[in-house]
Amino acid sequence: MAQGIVLAGGFSSRAGMNKMTLPYRGVPLVARAVDVLSPFCDAIVVVTGRFHDDIVEALAGRPKTTFVRNPLFENGMFDSVRCGVGATTGDVLILPGDMPLIEPSTVAKILSATGDIRVPIYRRKTGHPIFIAARLRTPLLAYRGPDGLRGFRDREGFTSVPTDDPGILIDVDSLDDYRKLTNEGGEHPDAD
Repeated sequence: MAQGIVLAGGFSSRAGMNKMTLPYRGVPLVARAVDVLSPFCDAIVVVTGRFHDDIVEALAGRPKTTFVRNPLFENGMFDSVRCGVGATTGDVLILPGDMPLIEPSTVAKILSATGDIRVPIYRRKTGHPIFIAARLRTPLLAYRGPDGLRGFRDREGFTSVPTDDPGILIDVDSLDDYRKLTNEGGEHPDAD
């Protein structure tokens, strides 16, 4: 089994508040990300930053879940990726915590595919979660090139995993995104 990394270390600057703890279908947004990975992972590392205590509280009692606070969260998402990878030992599935619509079947497809890096595709657009094999741990931790995780992925090459899941593209960056998500029954128009 892979290990999960849920990225929850950002500022939530576009939302103006800690978006990870906003409720969606009865649980915090970040809990949806943890819950979709949980059946497929031995362990889940949640990488926090500015809102560490709030996120730990929001995920209290979730099995398999540990927390790592990224001291460099101000540097952006890729530092949180490296922090999460540094806290794991095996293959990983990396998922931003603000993506609540990923289907479990998508995670299963990614894991059943082959390749050291596997990326889900919907309508020719790449999304999340991203699978990275354990053998790429050291190169990923050392990568300092452009475009963070996307740059590393593109440099190494990846296997595209076709899906029928628009959720691989939908994140909640702003309160407007959140309103669209909650007012439209879980559908988000930006997936088209």
